[in-house]
Amino acid sequence: MKINHFFAWGMGYLLILMSILLGELSVAFHDYFYQRLGLNRNILLTLLWGLFFLAAYIASYYSSRFKLLLGFSYIFVIPLTAAIVHYVNEQLGTTVDFSGIAGAVTVFKIYFFAGGFLAVAGTLLGLFFSRNKI
Repeated sequence: MKINHFFAWGMGYLLILMSILLGELSVAFHDYFYQRLGLNRNILLTLLWGLFFLAAYIASYYSSRFKLLLGFSYIFVIPLTAAIVHYVNEQLGTTVDFSGIAGAVTVFKIYFFAGGFLAVAGTLLGLFFSRNKI
């Protein structure tokens, strides 16, 4: 089933936005909160990072055209969204690891390399498994 490429990209972006927002929200809770729920915070954060891979896979697999372009566009969308959310989260008064504009740039770099790798891997795998190539 092939769907509109804008819709496929939008579904992937919503996954990315959800992952980044939940990742920023998870910082607000302490380890006691996760222990009471029977969760491990590090495993939860690793699963949230895995959503970047899934978003690129969905965008490249389900789109009808521009498969590589849509998947690789997340290489820049992921860190830009993460840096903006991190900066806004700090401006709202939440304690963050990297503060100010320099902190947003640091977050951009971290998400660029880690999220970019996952976006490339998800795009290539989605392209490999899709029936009509590129």
